[in-house]
Amino acid sequence: MQISTTQLGVLFSLAKCDHAPITAIADQLNMSYSSMSGVVDRMSKAELVRREKNRNDARVQNVILLPKGKALCEQSNLNVRNINRALLCEFSIEEQEIIARFLVHVAKNAEEIVCNDN
Repeated sequence: MQISTTQLGVLFSLAKCDHAPITAIADQLNMSYSSMSGVVDRMSKAELVRREKNRNDARVQNVILLPKGKALCEQSNLNVRNINRALLCEFSIEEQEIIARFLVHVAKNAEEIVCNDN
């Protein structure tokens, strides 16, 4: 089954924190609520996730990872690990740690780095 990188991001997010509000997933993936809502709708049709009203606040829509989505997430996680291993095999452990630190820095600061006028 082919899914988009955004859908994969949703699956990875839910694997860490299932039953998350759509707004939290949208924030994590730096997307608008309306865009995320469309992604979740498509994923629901594919039976990867489902929506559920929050028990404490009916205005909040939680996203629940379904078995098909969980299996796809696990397989994709394995594929990503294999790709990462192949990409990093030429580097020493110390170099891999530096690369990891750099990538974490970029991920945490990308918006500030890109938007900085300096």
